[in-house]
Amino acid sequence: MKKLLFLFFIIFLFSTCKGKLDENTYNNGMLKIISLDNCPQFSEITNLELYPFVPFTDKEMRELPYKVKLERRQIPEDFLKKMTTKALFYQFVSCELSRTMYAFNTAQAGFEAVVIQLNMIPELLKRPDAGHVLLEIMQKINPSEIVGLDCYHCYYAMNMVAAQAKIINNMTDEDISNYISLQIGQIKTIKELSAENDNWKYPESVGVILFGLGNVMLRYDFEPFMQLLKTNQNINGLMASAMIKNEPDALLIINCINEFKNKMK
Repeated sequence: MKKLLFLFFIIFLFSTCKGKLDENTYNNGMLKIISLDNCPQFSEITNLELYPFVPFTDKEMRELPYKVKLERRQIPEDFLKKMTTKALFYQFVSCELSRTMYAFNTAQAGFEAVVIQLNMIPELLKRPDAGHVLLEIMQKINPSEIVGLDCYHCYYAMNMVAAQAKIINNMTDEDISNYISLQIGQIKTIKELSAENDNWKYPESVGVILFGLGNVMLRYDFEPFMQLLKTNQNINGLMASAMIKNEPDALLIINCINEFKNKMK
């Protein structure tokens, strides 16, 4: 069996971790600087002006309370406001604390409880162009070409941010149409990869994508999806957690979003 990489680890972490941040885990070194040097699909970071955080020493990583680490990863307001939307995204994925969302029962719970405390995230979520910018990045990414823990993290975090209701609700209709087409293609690719690559599991690996597509249908109050929410507890769970474990439920959402896409034409 191939060595399991970060995304596969994330899947199991979702179902095994406690419902609050486990500081012992992170203070023992799980939080490390994220390098995208070996991630050509995310190479744009070299041309962006990011805030120059001072790296934690090994001792600080082991001994500092998480609250202090969080304080040291806040960007000064004058610098924050001048950052481009693309820079804000890359600042987030390259920040070691972006991985804290994996220390919760679900990444969405971690995103809402901890990641949102990084001031770069509220700023990113309120940018009107955030959906369009993330879509431009996503269109360049092929899951079959992702290699290495940091690159898996960047891909997952990108989908996590793009799936948030605040991002979806600010997208134009054209961006929504492109987002749906792109994500349906990503789901198909990941499903095919899961048959031969242990780093992907279906449908778990597309849970965040399905969560984002669900937020699209919620934005438009799409009646077939609203009915699914009333009758299917697992899909209700997906919209609360960005997790899904059953392939039949994943197919229900995919069929629903395809129906929605056809009505948009």
